[in-house]
Amino acid sequence: MRQRRTSRWEAAAVTAAVVYFVTMACLWLDRPGLYMDESNFVNAALGGRYPHQLYIYERLGGFPLLIMQYIGTAKGALFVPIFSIFGVSVSTIRIPAIALSAATLVVAYFMGREVIGRWSAVLVVLMGTCPTFIVMSKVDWGPIVVAMFLAMTLLLAFFRYMESGDIRWLWVVIGIALVGVFDKQNFLWLIVGIGAGAAVVYRSRLWSLARRRPRATVVAVASFAGCLLLFGLAFVLPNLSIQGSSSLQDPIPHLAFAWSLYQRTIGYSEVIGFFTGSFVTQPMWMDLQWVFSVAALGVLALRRRRGRLPDSAVVPARAACFFLIVFVVMVVEVAGTRQATGPHHVIELLPFPELVLLCSMVGVWRSGTHFRIVISVIAGLGISLILAAQAVSTVQYVSLMQNPGGLSTVFSTDVYRDAAFLNANVKDVDSIVSAGWGPGTPLFSMACPADRRKYRDDLWPHLVGLTPTTAPAAVRYFFGDKRILLVSVNNTPQSNLPSDLYADTGMLAAAYVSAFPGRHPEQVLKTSAYDITYFGPQPFEAGHSDC
Repeated sequence: MRQRRTSRWEAAAVTAAVVYFVTMACLWLDRPGLYMDESNFVNAALGGRYPHQLYIYERLGGFPLLIMQYIGTAKGALFVPIFSIFGVSVSTIRIPAIALSAATLVVAYFMGREVIGRWSAVLVVLMGTCPTFIVMSKVDWGPIVVAMFLAMTLLLAFFRYMESGDIRWLWVVIGIALVGVFDKQNFLWLIVGIGAGAAVVYRSRLWSLARRRPRATVVAVASFAGCLLLFGLAFVLPNLSIQGSSSLQDPIPHLAFAWSLYQRTIGYSEVIGFFTGSFVTQPMWMDLQWVFSVAALGVLALRRRRGRLPDSAVVPARAACFFLIVFVVMVVEVAGTRQATGPHHVIELLPFPELVLLCSMVGVWRSGTHFRIVISVIAGLGISLILAAQAVSTVQYVSLMQNPGGLSTVFSTDVYRDAAFLNANVKDVDSIVSAGWGPGTPLFSMACPADRRKYRDDLWPHLVGLTPTTAPAAVRYFFGDKRILLVSVNNTPQSNLPSDLYADTGMLAAAYVSAFPGRHPEQVLKTSAYDITYFGPQPFEAGHSDC
């Protein structure tokens, strides 16, 4: 059934939601400070020309293929022309990510129209005003913006295939799925969820489409299975075991944790805690948003018991069941993955409860029964609660951005002071060495282009775990007679970083004095983000160079 043209109120609602999203994301664009997760792709986007930078895990013919074992270079490829034209900066890293998430909202609108018609505009409003989606898109930690865009596009292509039967849409579904897995392997969660939902809800339609063009369908499905198998054997299977133990786990004991993580992420308290390193209490009523989705689905089930739904109500009713199955399967998959412990692992669950609520509402409304009143009340209360929770979260977000002093070490805006200091002094030193996880990629990204070769993010794994006995030999080997600026995390006990991710700078300084009597390392800059210590045969002299 072909959709009607977009009405003025739909266009106005979607436009307003997108404008609001972009405006809120671009406010205080440099806050929080540039973070490792959103900059670890920069070396790959620059062609992987800097061998002393980490996060080029796999190459193909010299070109970066994977930045980590489970993250591909899809995002890096998107940024190649951007960095070539505008260079690397906070703006060129964050603005394109924000723009891609704005495009995700537009795609979500067209996807929603396939099942709920014009009510899809409400879905965009709920997504576009969600501060979790806003801020996680802005700093793109995880990363998540490419995956969210691909998820909405995959769902759109799936419903287009279901409605039209055009085999070309099936190939689009396959292409997006493969790109999504290449971008980040946990995209498999969504693929499995959609597969389970489709098998339960749309099996008759899928079988009918397959019988209509059996040969073309077999070729498409076999091609997808073959590509997924090859990719799985080469990249996914090795990641199922980490240091001899499986990365998978029994999901049942961990369902409560996965559910709590989802609630606290959507309610923003998990995000606030991630930024500040402090536990934030989330009002209990903010955890009840899902209740209205379940209630709406219950009303839809009661209506179905009264008799067959009209054809106009069947599409949203089935979609409600489909989205519920996808959501439940993905929650189980998150619970079954040992490393799935942060907001970036559950952000893709964001739209599904809202979709269940809206699809149930539209299904009952189109059925033309007295259930309309009940479903309208439930939907109205549900949407109101979601918007109220997002308003509370937005206040927290604005307050934090206005007072960035509350940000944790790795998100501190003092990273820009550190970058400016390094840019002013890099020409007078041989190397800038990271003493732990965190500073390597953001400082490298903000470095003067001609001086990026001096940035060493590959030494900190060798500096971590040293003892007073082994440290003198290590600093003699790695530092020698070179002039080194060592960048270390400020106040490591309060950084919430595991101890195996940072070196003991004080011990390195003592070992350096022991290895080179008469030399005295000097702390030349101390900020709330990182400390910079000079190691060298000559005294430190501040420079005044710049890009």
